Amino acid sequence: MALSMTAGGAGQVAAGAGGAYAVIVSYQCREHLAYSVQSLLDTEQPDGLRVVVVDNGSTDGTAEYVATAFPSVTVLRLRRNRGFTGGANAGLRYALRQDATLIGLFNADIRIHPAWLRAASAVLAADPRIGCVGFEQIGGLRSGAAPPDRWPIIDRVAARPRTSVSGACLCIAPRALRHVGLFDRGFRTFSEETDLYLRLQRAGFSLLEVSVPSWHLNGGYWSRRPLLGTYRLMRSLLRYGIKHWPASQFWPRFARLARLCCSADRKLDLSYRFHLMLRDQPAAVRLLIFAAAAAANVAGLPRTLLARRRCSAVPRWEPEHLAVSR
Repeated sequence: MALSMTAGGAGQVAAGAGGAYAVIVSYQCREHLAYSVQSLLDTEQPDGLRVVVVDNGSTDGTAEYVATAFPSVTVLRLRRNRGFTGGANAGLRYALRQDATLIGLFNADIRIHPAWLRAASAVLAADPRIGCVGFEQIGGLRSGAAPPDRWPIIDRVAARPRTSVSGACLCIAPRALRHVGLFDRGFRTFSEETDLYLRLQRAGFSLLEVSVPSWHLNGGYWSRRPLLGTYRLMRSLLRYGIKHWPASQFWPRFARLARLCCSADRKLDLSYRFHLMLRDQPAAVRLLIFAAAAAANVAGLPRTLLARRRCSAVPRWEPEHLAVSR
C-alpha cells in the first residue's frame, strides 16, 4: 500500500524545529567527506538540522579536515575504530542526548537529494508507529552510474512499506531507538541494520521507503580491503542467523549460505553487495574465510544466544494514547 503526501507537510516543521540530526560515520574516508557532508549541508529548509561526523579512529586527518572545511559541523572523534556499529551508536547516543526528534544516519560515501529531511520528517510525523524511513538508491560502483549533476524537483513524495531499506542512508525515529535499543555491537560491521529492522518490526514499528533519491558510491573503506570485508560480512551473516533464525530452520539455511559462500559454480547477482564482494575470489579462499567466520561465531556463541534472549523479551510498542485508553 502506497502512502502519498505533499513534500513540505506539517511533519517537516516539527522535526526541523525540534532538532533533526544527520550523522555520518567515517573511517579512513576523508576523500569522500567533501561531497557527503556538503550534500547534507545543502538540505532544503535545514532550520534546526545539525550535521555530525563521527571520526571512527581514522588516521587520515578526517577530524582536522572536517573542522577546517565545515566549521558548522560537529565532529565526534573516537580514539579507536569501533567498527561501523560502534561509530554509529556513538553518533546516535549523542543525538538522543540532545533530544533529537529525527536522526539521519549516513555512510561517508553518499549524496542525497536536498528534500530528504522534509520528506522523512513528514512521514515520521504522520504515524508514530513508523520507526524507520529509507530512500531510493541510485548509482554507485554496482551500476557504474555517476552521481547526478542536478537533482530532480520533487513536489510529491510517495512512501511505500518495506521490510528492509538501504543502510547507506536512513532516518530513524528516536522513540523507536529508545524502545528497541541501538545497533547490536556484536555486528561490528555488516548486518547491523538488518538486525535493527527486524527488531523494530517485531516491536510493532514499520519501515517505509520514500521516493527521494540517494546516491551511494559503495566504494568506501571495504572496497580497499575486500578479503577482510568478506570475512566481516560472512561473520555477521552467520551471527544474524544464530540470533534470529528459527531453530528448526537453522541448519538448512546454514547449508544454503555455505554453498553460496564456498561453491565455485554458484551464480552471483552483482546487484547484491555480498555477491559483489565474492566475485573475484577463488572458491578455496571463500572456503577459508567462511571457516574462519564460523569459528569466530562458535567462540562468540554465548554472547549471541544472550542477545537472542534479550531480543525476544522486548515488548511491542504502543503509542501512549492507545496504551492509556486500554
